Amino acid sequence: ESPLIKVAGPPGVWGRFWQDLGGRAAAVLFGMLCLAVLAGPWLRPFDGNTPGEQRLAPPNSVHWMGTDAHGRDVFVRTCEGARLSLLMGLSGAMVSLVLGVGVGLVAGYFGGRVDAILMRTVDVFYSLPGVVLVLTHENPPSTRFTTAGQGYPEPSPYDSRMFDPKVR
Repeated sequence: ESPLIKVAGPPGVWGRFWQDLGGRAAAVLFGMLCLAVLAGPWLRPFDGNTPGEQRLAPPNSVHWMGTDAHGRDVFVRTCEGARLSLLMGLSGAMVSLVLGVGVGLVAGYFGGRVDAILMRTVDVFYSLPGVVLVLTHENPPSTRFTTAGQGYPEPSPYDSRMFDPKVR
């Protein structure tokens, strides 16, 4: 064989993934989502939290996905939520990577009893469902959606029940 001709071997994981139509479509869709989320602050002229005057507007050239009941742009809010979700997912993956590599390095370096203790500790954490850990984690009560922290929900100025005397 000539050294200039490269013999193609079996495709790697990414080659097989890219040959699959579903994998290719998922990769393209995920790439477009990431691009929209990361480029979102430059694509959108609106703030996602500021109420607007066009309530429940259908999709148009200005509001690509329409507006909600408070006049906020749905596309902007979706991009902000997706960006936060991607950030939280990446943060969780990085934390677990750092902790896992750290525990693995310590267990591999010292070995013996240290390895056995660390691995049994990791096994205990694997055996606990994530929901139990979330439910038992104690958070301070949030006062974000309360009036002066007294437990009364703050009424929305767009709530029709406030203005309709028949509902009261």
